[in-house]
Amino acid sequence: MISPKSVLISLISVLALTFSTIALADEPQTHQGFQFRATPGLGDMSDAQTTKNSTASDHINGLSGAAEFYLGGYILPRLALGGMLSEQYIPSPSVSSGNVSVSVPNSHANLFGLGPYADYYVLPGYGLHVMATVGYANILVLAAKQSQLGNGWDLGAGVGYDWSVSRDWSVGVLGRLGYSNLSLKSSTESVVSPALLFSVSYN
Repeated sequence: MISPKSVLISLISVLALTFSTIALADEPQTHQGFQFRATPGLGDMSDAQTTKNSTASDHINGLSGAAEFYLGGYILPRLALGGMLSEQYIPSPSVSSGNVSVSVPNSHANLFGLGPYADYYVLPGYGLHVMATVGYANILVLAAKQSQLGNGWDLGAGVGYDWSVSRDWSVGVLGRLGYSNLSLKSSTESVVSPALLFSVSYN
């Protein structure tokens, strides 16, 4: 479970690493071999919820702590393929129906993703990259001491930039946008989840 406090601590650590080591990067950045990336950050979840066998619908929104982990390798110069795992934790989201919006205390949602990714660095020796993900999605919603579990699929895209701190290590920023379609026992969920992430990568 990812809390906003732990995300902020991770972001501060990444920034400290950036400013303490960026001056040491005197070798060109390479993109070959093994790839690993960890990305803590903040996001937002917008969930359009539709009750099954009914026209009733509402929206669930909230700020989230987010983290993603990528593990793969380069199959071509600057093109990496691999697998990724993601999580977003949304504490006390707000629920709106029509013109009425209320906050739901003592509740939270966890959105998980698992699947393959493709990551492409646009120019040799530079950190601009674009990426795409697809895979399995899972959501856990806890409210009023009751939990619901749903499964489905998700799609994602991202664009980021890495700054080299050594021949193999880099830090950077990554903007991500995800879409998940999930089915729960009593509802279907269409989730849009943008996020701004800081990254630590090994290439």
